[in-house]
Amino acid sequence: MLMAGCARIADPKPPERRVPEAARDLETRRTEEEIVLTKNETRDVFPPAPPGNFTIVAEAEKITLFWTPSPSNNVSGYRIFRKIRTENREGSRQLLREELITGISYRDESIEPGGDYIYEIQAVDRHGNASEIVITP
Repeated sequence: MLMAGCARIADPKPPERRVPEAARDLETRRTEEEIVLTKNETRDVFPPAPPGNFTIVAEAEKITLFWTPSPSNNVSGYRIFRKIRTENREGSRQLLREELITGISYRDESIEPGGDYIYEIQAVDRHGNASEIVITP
C-alpha cells in the first residue's frame, strides 16, 4: 500500500535582506542626491523692462537723474553708470553705486564743473537679470 505524502507549502514571503550599515548609508545618500538632482527647479532668466522717461537736471555742482519705474513687478532696483566725454570721445563706463538704487531718482555730487557726462540706467530684478540700458537724452 502506498501512502501519499503531504507537503506543507510555506507562505510565499521574500527572505529578509540584510544590508550592511555602510551600504544603507550610501544608499540613503545616493537617494537624497538623486532627489536634489531631479528636483524640478525653475529660474527666471528674462530681464525686466527698462525704466522710462530717464531725464537729467544739471546744476552747478551736482546732477540729478529722474526716471519712471520699470513696469516689471519683480524689480529690485536700478544701476546707474556714468561716462565722461572728452574731445568727442566717450570714456569708460563707471558704476556709480555698488548697491542697487531703489528709488526713482539719484543725485550725482561727484562731478567736475564743466564736465560733459553721459548717464545710463538699467533695471535689475530679484534674480539678477538686468534690463537693456537706457541712455540720457
